[in-house]
Amino acid sequence: MSQKLSDQTAVLKIIDDLIVQLPSRMDSLLDLRLALVDGSNPGRCVSLYFDLVETVTGWPAKELGKIRALLEERIQIEITVVETQVRSTACLNLMGSRRLEDYCQDTMREHAMKFTKAESIEMNFAWLS
Repeated sequence: MSQKLSDQTAVLKIIDDLIVQLPSRMDSLLDLRLALVDGSNPGRCVSLYFDLVETVTGWPAKELGKIRALLEERIQIEITVVETQVRSTACLNLMGSRRLEDYCQDTMREHAMKFTKAESIEMNFAWLS
């Protein structure tokens, strides 16, 4: 548990430093910081991550990688086949994705292949227990 807190503390410090370096992204960075601390909406964390990836150029890869790693460690994807209510979970893997919409479409397409009779699939983000 202390390693998880240490990882979160390190990421919060990175976000604090980025707020100073990128005042134009302060709102998104503060929203991400709050979403991580209060733990109420994992989808918001993912959305804010992609907002930052899309709009900030020249991010140090190390800092971005630490934020991504923390999200991947704490958030999972939940897939539900609407017709049957069959549910499955998958690991969050943000590597290589630059837009939330593309990430969600690719993930849903990948999971749709597993459920050949599915006409409608829903995807949500959830905190890992």
